Amino acid sequence: MISTVDSGGVCGLISVEARGCKFTSVDMLDNFPHSNQAIWKDRILGRSDWKRDDSRWEDPREYLEYQKCRNTDSENQNTVQQLQFESNESTCSVQQNLLAENKRKESIDENGNITETFTPPRGLLPTENALKALHESDKCEMTLGKTILVTGGAGYIGSHAVIELVEAGYDIVVIDNLVNASMESIRRVEKIVGKPIPSYSVDLLDKAALDEVFNKHTISAVIHFAGLKAVGESCELPLLYYKTNVGGTTNLLEVMEEHKVYNLVFSSSATVYGKPQFLPLTEDHPVGGCTNPYGKTKFMIEQILQDISSSNKNWNMVLLRYFNPVGSHKSGMIGEDPQGVPNNLMPYIAQVAVGRRERLKIYGSDYDTHDGTGVRDYIHVVDLAQGHVAAVRKLEEKCGLKIYNLGTGRGYSVLDMAKAFEKASGKKIPYELAERRPGDVASCYSDTSKAARELNWTAKKGLDEMCEDLWRWQSKNPQGYNTPSS
Repeated sequence: MISTVDSGGVCGLISVEARGCKFTSVDMLDNFPHSNQAIWKDRILGRSDWKRDDSRWEDPREYLEYQKCRNTDSENQNTVQQLQFESNESTCSVQQNLLAENKRKESIDENGNITETFTPPRGLLPTENALKALHESDKCEMTLGKTILVTGGAGYIGSHAVIELVEAGYDIVVIDNLVNASMESIRRVEKIVGKPIPSYSVDLLDKAALDEVFNKHTISAVIHFAGLKAVGESCELPLLYYKTNVGGTTNLLEVMEEHKVYNLVFSSSATVYGKPQFLPLTEDHPVGGCTNPYGKTKFMIEQILQDISSSNKNWNMVLLRYFNPVGSHKSGMIGEDPQGVPNNLMPYIAQVAVGRRERLKIYGSDYDTHDGTGVRDYIHVVDLAQGHVAAVRKLEEKCGLKIYNLGTGRGYSVLDMAKAFEKASGKKIPYELAERRPGDVASCYSDTSKAARELNWTAKKGLDEMCEDLWRWQSKNPQGYNTPSS
């Protein structure tokens, strides 16, 4: 699949089937600078024969010869950066043909990209032999039709990541066993992005069902969110956590290898650091001293991934160690909707505010912190989701295995968060103090300078916006996804 971008128009995608090929083109036609605009549009939309009668542009090298006598429209210049054609049966690299051609070699850089600028001529249409990908790098990015499988994509973080990935130009397939999620979230995501999202109710422990998804879709990369995630519950049900999180991941990795899919972004956790030996936590902090089974499953999976990466250099992996995601999409249509009593602080506070819970229970008031309650690094879920887009782009560099913290670098206590939410919602949050939960630590916050340096990513949203967006979600959806959508 080819995505093309033109500087003279908007980036709206048209996808049509023609002559055994799938072509995705940017709808920049209203501003197309040539007199045959109507003919171009008719052909792109499939209303006319795709093949030019004189077949003039069947071969891209002929097109390069044409450029010798072109008239460049200075306001509609584009840079041809990539040529790739994908058919139902095979892929041919136009770049390789161009590199082998001695003629016009001055227009080809060492990576096989055409470096000349041009305005599309009359009659330049997609054919079986060549599709032209027009790309202005400083305005839009081209992802060449890459399809990403998102495990746990109906969940809180996964659903937000799907939105950001679609908006970045990726095709998405979602699988989720719906134990801690609802397909209603995907239906709402589809409304937000304005397109259907292929979604399947699949458990990673069902390897055969997982294999069927890979057979049905040509997957380029996987973002792996799926898993159980409650610290307290993991202490009560450790075997379930090991079976689900570790066993499900090994199934996924085996199926990926069978289908030669070697690109993975893994949803890890700051819990792999255990009790902090120093703050803020850097990626070089010792790991493995996990204080709960949930954290241990994340650590075990990280070790598995490092072993696989060492044994097979085809793999490219980005491990993202999250801190504490909060907030919701600005639309208020999707958000965190825990099943049963919330295990995380902010959804509990939000449910108190809408009357679903009587009061907030604060676990531990004798920690060595400024107010005695636990301190955590809270990050807006949209910032976190955008971190996954940055991670996918890192995979495209053939990066090997990389590890990054995703947080804000600032810690807030439980009472800090309760007060901030009171300000955002105008609601009083009653609370009671309780004993510490097993596995909790006093303080945990990140150093994210590595992500800023290597991923060009930093969290942008502050505490007020986190609380305001969370309140918008909860007030519009007091019963979570059981609230009828408008």
